[in-house]
Amino acid sequence: MTRMNVVVGVFAFGSLLVLASKTGAQSNDFAGRGFAPVNGTRLFYEVKGTGPAVVLIHGGQLDSRMWDEQLDVLAQQFAVIRYDVRGYGGSFQPDQLYSDAVTESWLKDPYMAPAMERGKLAPLLRRLSRENAHCWLNNPILQRSPRPLVAERLSEIKVPTLLVLGDRDVSQINATIETLEKGIKGSVKVVIKGAGHLVSMEEPEEFNETLLAFLEKLK
Repeated sequence: MTRMNVVVGVFAFGSLLVLASKTGAQSNDFAGRGFAPVNGTRLFYEVKGTGPAVVLIHGGQLDSRMWDEQLDVLAQQFAVIRYDVRGYGGSFQPDQLYSDAVTESWLKDPYMAPAMERGKLAPLLRRLSRENAHCWLNNPILQRSPRPLVAERLSEIKVPTLLVLGDRDVSQINATIETLEKGIKGSVKVVIKGAGHLVSMEEPEEFNETLLAFLEKLK
């Protein structure tokens, strides 16, 4: 029996983690994957572990495989759910092919440069980016802005929040983190040296230690 009453936001730029469990909720050991019907489509998901639920949401032009280095570690203490957002990974049924030019353009962007310097990580990023390059084309989400603006509603976030930033990330993300830190009362910022935009993939061990230490305090 797991007893918690907490929702936690963890922003690791390029991605998002959410911990959520209701008081008195019972979690059993479970491991599996499949497709969940959601709003007229099917979303690919994978579940592993037991305890309070941790939901892993991937970043743009990637999919749930970006969490490979976190899944087993978190599953030792939590029920981990990772899934492919609509239109990405296993949640996408391709009806046309996309040029590799889209992928290469993205991989050369300053957002991706630190990660692409890592020989073991670069092939995985190239594969994930190529398979999800379609996310930039005909994407209605990229064509509209939320109303009201999210930055104007940060004070509404009342849950424990961890902000994880790589010290080699781009200036726009540094500015975003600063806005979040100021707007979310009680938020905690951690800067991981040597990492760029994809902190959880570039420095997985330090990221995992940081995340688990933060979650441990909430038990």
